[in-house]
Amino acid sequence: MPASKNRHHSSGTITEPLSVDEIRPYHNFAPFVRQTGESKAQTRANEILQHLPRVGRCFEVSAGRIIGLSRESEVAMKYALRLFALVAAVSVGATHAQTAALRVEKTIVSKSTFGSNDTLAGTGQCDSSGNIYVRVFDPVNSHQGSPVLMFDNAGALQTKFAGPHRAELQEGRFEFAFAVVPRGGIAVADWNYPDIHVVTFSPDGKVESDVQLDFARFVPYQLAVFPSGELFLSGIEDSNRDHPYRYKSFAAIYDKTGHLKKRLVLNGDEEIDRAIELGDSRYASFGPSNGNSAAAFGIAATGEDGNVYLVRRTSPAIVYVVSSAGEVVRKVVVEPQTSGDMPFEMQLAKGKLAFVFDGWTGSRSSGNSKLTIVDASNGERLVDFEGGVAGVGWFFGLSCYAPDSGAFTFLRMSHARHVEIITARRK
Repeated sequence: MPASKNRHHSSGTITEPLSVDEIRPYHNFAPFVRQTGESKAQTRANEILQHLPRVGRCFEVSAGRIIGLSRESEVAMKYALRLFALVAAVSVGATHAQTAALRVEKTIVSKSTFGSNDTLAGTGQCDSSGNIYVRVFDPVNSHQGSPVLMFDNAGALQTKFAGPHRAELQEGRFEFAFAVVPRGGIAVADWNYPDIHVVTFSPDGKVESDVQLDFARFVPYQLAVFPSGELFLSGIEDSNRDHPYRYKSFAAIYDKTGHLKKRLVLNGDEEIDRAIELGDSRYASFGPSNGNSAAAFGIAATGEDGNVYLVRRTSPAIVYVVSSAGEVVRKVVVEPQTSGDMPFEMQLAKGKLAFVFDGWTGSRSSGNSKLTIVDASNGERLVDFEGGVAGVGWFFGLSCYAPDSGAFTFLRMSHARHVEIITARRK
């Protein structure tokens, strides 16, 4: 973005404000201001400035001016505000949701006892029969890998889904994706650079198929299976095993044989990638051009409409609804209860999304999570829950949501090293 010479000292710092007319071709900020209101736009601008390194701290929405930016910071603001402009391009969900609280209905303690170091790996999932799927792992011995476990609704461990590639997998790669398959069973993405295998299992734990993807230059953090059998994978590009900087967002559709059908270009990924290059601490996990928490901590799930719902960890949350043909059917924006909070967990059922939002410091959560129910068609917030669950002021471990009965299922590891399955409902 060029600036006139009389605007700069020899140091390159802008001493005169940049007008909205000068900035608009780059990020189209004005529609965002009109739609969200001046006060919220000012709040958003201030929030993003806090996360960008070496950026001026003065942005005046009312005057449409950015003051005190270096040339490098101009570029940073250009991409930062383009992220906001993406929100203005779609309908933002309503923020006048009902407020409610949860009560614990029952807690089931699994009959299996785990090791003293064992903990739950990521978020669990459930199927239509109420079975719960989750990984349990020992972070001290993560090189041993960890199968996906299936517990029935009585807490009994019924099945272990142990893939045929566990011995080959990269050390510490326990967190990679698995998905409940719509027709039953699960699928697991096994990554062993440069190969990715997607293994599907029947409900009794037997391997039904094992396909190697024909383009595997990425780390698979999300996996979902379409009812027609196509595979959706998302994660972070990984073009060179020895290159320490992995940060570019990736999403693609594969057929059931592992053949690449279409690589997706999602409106917003470029802005996230550029923000990471500039060191935006919300997304750059390990400094500029290193790590991508928006993609690594995203979520994907298959809806009853046959589409896959992909969430990047951004604020507000943006949900991409993707068809098996690789088309973005719609993009839904979800405003968190607290501005700046990001999605940590999501469950999808009956056209509704259950989100767990929390603050993100760049390396960990703020410890003040909130549960929100959202209309999956338009992002409207329907119910905001407060107060946490099971006597603890947080909602983490959300593994199942049943809108018809109003039941939520949470998982946690007890001090006695049993998996606890907690069912809660609205008070």
